[in-house]
Amino acid sequence: TNTFIGYESGLGFGNGTNNTLIGFNTSVGNGIINSTAIGAGAYVNQSNSIVLGGSGGEYVGIGTSAPNAALEVANGDIYLPNSNNGIILTSPNGQCWRVTINNTGTLIRTSITCP
Repeated sequence: TNTFIGYESGLGFGNGTNNTLIGFNTSVGNGIINSTAIGAGAYVNQSNSIVLGGSGGEYVGIGTSAPNAALEVANGDIYLPNSNNGIILTSPNGQCWRVTINNTGTLIRTSITCP
């Protein structure tokens, strides 16, 4: 079953299961399962994902309809209180880098495969 809350939420819904849409004109792509879209105009187009705002395991996208990491923010800053985690950035040539920081404030850059 699916749960749609809000005016025009799920309008034009085709198929998919266990999805939750909350807010005006929220929608979900065809065949998507176990996903949630929250906020006016939010659109989720990937199974097992959560999208906040209009447009591994669970993914959260802010300003994106198909997040590719645990948290993908299309525009804005990210605060990470755990020093063992980092931020993945994409350079102009498409290479991905994980950036962390040590106790003296030095940035540590590690080349990684893009998610």
